[in-house]
Amino acid sequence: MVFIMSKLKFGFADTIITPINPEYVYIDGYADRTRPADGVRDDLHAKVCAIMDKDRVFLIFSLDLVGLRSYTYELISSQIHNITGIPKENFALCCIHTHAAPATGLLDGLPIDTDYFAYVGERCAKIAKQAIDRACYGSFRFEILPEKLISCHNRRRGRDVIDRTIRAAAFRDQNGELRGVICTAACHAVVCTDYKLSADWLSVLNRMSGDEVPYLYFQGRGADIDPEDFYKFPIDEFVERLGTELADPIKRFVDRTSAGDLLEADLKWEYENVRIPMKQMNDQSCLQQSIQKYLNEYLDLSPNDIQKHYKLRKLEW
Repeated sequence: MVFIMSKLKFGFADTIITPINPEYVYIDGYADRTRPADGVRDDLHAKVCAIMDKDRVFLIFSLDLVGLRSYTYELISSQIHNITGIPKENFALCCIHTHAAPATGLLDGLPIDTDYFAYVGERCAKIAKQAIDRACYGSFRFEILPEKLISCHNRRRGRDVIDRTIRAAAFRDQNGELRGVICTAACHAVVCTDYKLSADWLSVLNRMSGDEVPYLYFQGRGADIDPEDFYKFPIDEFVERLGTELADPIKRFVDRTSAGDLLEADLKWEYENVRIPMKQMNDQSCLQQSIQKYLNEYLDLSPNDIQKHYKLRKLEW
């Protein structure tokens, strides 16, 4: 299958967003992390694809973060808008969902480094400008790759629904030069359970990515997927194992693709602010009983027991 654009221009850029002072940053993803990071396993990246149709610009970012709450989203998106002038409706912030990145507010109770996320917004604005400056006509080749992810399962045991497919698209300019790669697969980036900042198993893909030819990853869908028994392996070993399952097929795909003939297409997109309703709350008396239960359990625990931390999180919720 070939998707080729002539009216549209595409540009790509990649930058590092690893915190300058990681020892002051709390890591999101696991409730038992109760202190700041103690180092960096691998650099965190921000990557962007700019799509241009005459004077219109649309940006898609891939960020090595776990996700964004409204507060951290506003910190990043406001910087992008203020520096580039591009309306927020014209760009999307996508996270790879690594559980080893700075806390963004997904877990309640963790300190958020406001300066860091403003810095991420600045870096994103910089690469947005670079991608726009580099934008050129060219062609995309897209495939659902024949290889599939192996080391993963549906973590809701007893359910078979799972998507192991890998999808990739390579963009080449009119001279046939590779300018950027977009890929997607479904897997939970939860291997790095220690206190080091990391893109998790997607760090293997990051090693293929550079500013001149970025490899953008977008988290896939298709059931609640975890790496298979990752806790039984050393972290470094399983990062390489799972990361290679994704990166090697994409590299083979890129190596066998070439530029296609230019075709015409028009840029269309839709922006919608969606609110997902929460489940119906229990009646007040039941809630009060639950609160008292967790409070009693919290008070009975020693300050050195990690369960005390969990009970407090539950009480706050």
